Parts: sequence; C-alpha cells; structure tokens
Amino acid sequence: MTWSGITIEGLVIILSILMAFGIDAWWSARQARVEEREAIAQLATDFRSNAARLDTIRSMHEAALEASYEILARAGMRGEPRGDQRTAELVWHSLRAWTYAPVLGGINSLVQSGQLDLLRNDSLRVAVAGWPDIVEDLNGDELLENENTFRRLAPHLIARGAMHAYR
Repeated sequence: MTWSGITIEGLVIILSILMAFGIDAWWSARQARVEEREAIAQLATDFRSNAARLDTIRSMHEAALEASYEILARAGMRGEPRGDQRTAELVWHSLRAWTYAPVLGGINSLVQSGQLDLLRNDSLRVAVAGWPDIVEDLNGDELLENENTFRRLAPHLIARGAMHAYR
C-alpha cells in the first residue's frame, strides 16, 4: 500500500467519523425539538385547564361579593343583617372557601425531571420554573384569608343570628 492510499483511507475514516458525529448531533437536536414540542403542548393543555378553573373560581368569588353587598344592604343603618333565611343563604354564599388548585402536570414534569433546558425560550423557561412558587404563595394567601374569614367574620355573623339556618 502506498502513502497516498494510506492517506486517502485515513481521510475516508476521519470523514466517516465526522459524518457520524454530525448525524448524531443532528438526531439529538431533532429529538430535543420533538421533546420541546411535546412539553410545550402539555404546558398549553395545562394552561387551558387552568384558565377554565380560574374562570370558575372568578365566577364564584363574584357571586360571593354580590352576596356580601346584599348582606350589607340588608343590614341597613343598624349594621347587623336580618336573621332570616335569605340572609343566611347570602352569608353562606359569601363565606364559602373556594380555592384555586391549578393543573401543574406539565410544569412539575419539566421542573422535577430537570428538563427545563428543553425550553429554548429563556423567558418561558424562567416563567415555568417560577410558576410553582407563585402558586404556592397564592395558595398560602388563600388559606390565610379563609382562616381569617372563618375565625372572625363567621362567629360575628353567627352571634347576630345571620347564620342560624346554615350552622
């Protein structure tokens, strides 16, 4: 075998190896994009579910607010609501403890598996990483507000006879 033959054979081997590395890198990048699309699709599904849940919770809170306004209107100048059936129903609606329990499947999957780097968009990656903490803070606030309502407001209304029918 001549030096030129050995050189050509070596170059073919080197090119084959480089092509294999290139194909492997291309395939890995393609797989990462497929995984990213799947993750984004799951996030979109979660967000649609959460939007529907938020709409429901918002409607419930609006109903509670309306009930609260009617309780205040029924209280009149005396500052105490009448102790009748309608007032009891209004109080019950105004004191219900609705909480927001978001769907976090896609987010938890990305965060807990350490695959946030699948998301190429930095802003999305940061928002997704921070979302569970925001939800936890808001849930804590909801629990404190519910506790405050049931520890302070409900006993006040019960003592004045406004909740007699729903005790």
